This record gives sequence, C-alpha cells and structure tokens, in this order.
Amino acid sequence: MKNKQLTIVIAAYNIAGALSRAVDSLGVCLNNDAVEILIINDGSTDGTQQIADQLSAKYTNLTNYHKSNGGLSSARNFGNQLATAAYITFMDGDDYLLPDAASSLMAALTRFKPDMLCFGYAKVAEDGTQLSTHVLHRAGHAIDALTNDELVDAILTRDDEPVAGYLPTKIIRHALISNLAFRDMQYEDMPFVFELMARHQLDTIYINQVLYAYVQRPESITHAYTVQSVTDKLTGLELVQQSLTQMATDGKRLSANWRRSLISVLWLASVNRRSLRSGRVARQILTEYKRFDLLDKGRTFPTRYLKMKTLFYYWNSRWIARKETDNG
Repeated sequence: MKNKQLTIVIAAYNIAGALSRAVDSLGVCLNNDAVEILIINDGSTDGTQQIADQLSAKYTNLTNYHKSNGGLSSARNFGNQLATAAYITFMDGDDYLLPDAASSLMAALTRFKPDMLCFGYAKVAEDGTQLSTHVLHRAGHAIDALTNDELVDAILTRDDEPVAGYLPTKIIRHALISNLAFRDMQYEDMPFVFELMARHQLDTIYINQVLYAYVQRPESITHAYTVQSVTDKLTGLELVQQSLTQMATDGKRLSANWRRSLISVLWLASVNRRSLRSGRVARQILTEYKRFDLLDKGRTFPTRYLKMKTLFYYWNSRWIARKETDNG
C-alpha cells in the first residue's frame, strides 16, 4: 500500500523481555498494509536484536533497524526520518497498548483526521498491576476537541496529568514534525510537545479512554537521577518556558507554568542536596531561580511552606555551588 496511514516507531534498548509484549499489543495494526512498524534497536547488548528479528519474520509490516547506542532521542530521530506514513507515534518498547486500543486509535484517525490525537493512559507495574489511571474526563465525554490553549491548560494545571507531555500517548500528523528533531537530552517529551504547539495551531482530538500502559520500571532513565538527568530536567523547564513565550500565552498559563517549574526546581534541588551534591547542578538551579524570578518579593507562593523551602534551597544551592567544583 503506497499511502500508509500510520508509522509506529518503537525505540528499544535492552528490553528483550518486554519487546514482544509491546509489539503483540498493537492488534489491528499488525500485518496491516496501512501501518508501518519500525523497531529501532539502539545498540542493545542483550537479546533485543534476536527478538526484533523474530518479530520482523512474524509480522509483514514490521521492520527492525540496528544502530549504535545514542539514547532515546537519537532512536526517535532515526525512526522519524524513516517514517513514510501520514501519521506517526513513538512507542516505548517496554510499554504496551491495552486490549482493543489499536482499533480505537485507527478509527479515530480515520474519522477525525486531526493534527494530533491524544488518549488516556495507565501507569502500571512491571507485573501489570495498575497503579493509576489518567484521563481528561472520567465520565461524560467520549471525545474532546482541544485548542492549543486548552491542551496547555490540561498539561500545566491538572495534577493528575491526564495529558502530560508523555509522547507515546500522542499520534501526530507526520508533516508537522518531519523536520522537528528531538534534542539530545533526557525528559525530551515535554519540550518537544510544547515546541510543536509553538510552531502550529493544532487541531487536537482527545480520546477519554485509558488505551496505553506506561510501565514503571525503577531502572528506567525517567526514574534514575544523575547529574546529567537532573540538568536535562532543568533545561526542559527552560525550553517549555521559551515555547510558552513564543505562543504569547496569557498570564494564567504562565502562572501555572511558574508553579509547576517552582515545584520541579525545589524537588531537583532536594535531590542534589540528598544524593548528588553537584556544583554543576547547584549552579543550574541558581540559574533557574533567576529565570523564573523565584526570589521576587512580589511573588505570591501557593503556601508559606513552599516559600520557606524556596529560600532554604536557594541558600543550600549557593553553598553547594561554592563548595563543589565538579564539572559533572
């Protein structure tokens, strides 16, 4: 089939035990000429390549590629350049779709033809135990049409993260991102989504169903704090702020992002104090204090406790920055 509807890019690194489950969950997308499935093996050192070869033999529309290790962003960029379909989604190789999810997603793409299709997800343990569910509306609306502003609101103001910046819960019109690269950093999803919104007024459709299982692995890059991961997280806050400025968003949304950034900076400052004690991290935290005016006397803090924590971690970060002279 020449005009394919959907490309599914699956980044895979040392997930031999999970990759088959991810692919087998794709339901109606398997052996479907309207869909191309690309496994990008990012230099795995376990049996991931052997599993990918078996899956390529099993499913006619699945191709696997092996590249040298470059990280998740590198694998996604590799797949983005190979994609030929009208839509693209980026699936993590240790996650999976829930039963009948693929049918719902393909039907929604055909019916609505959106710029971006978003959907609910569940956080699950490695054994499949459901830890939490995340949907925009728990009852009443099967489908929501969202503007960019409404999408920003859902991401920044909902603590239950029904949309979040998590990219695998989104299917995007490929023409909109064919020339948009993932940055070489961890926690790249949120900056990517906001840059997309800064570039385009999106016609977004949200399916109010839990369709995706986001597996919580303690050893995954999103759950392991290092100097690099913390500085990447701080850089992500800066990039989101830049995109919001480009979008000329209103004060309410900027305030929501300020609150979100405040909580993130304080948490990362606490990680640095408790375990990393990195001068590099401390100096970047102090930079974010300036960027977000966290010490502005005119700021109204959500609670007095947060205000006290903000002052504490400012002085603590200054102390670490002076004491520790590491470069990473």
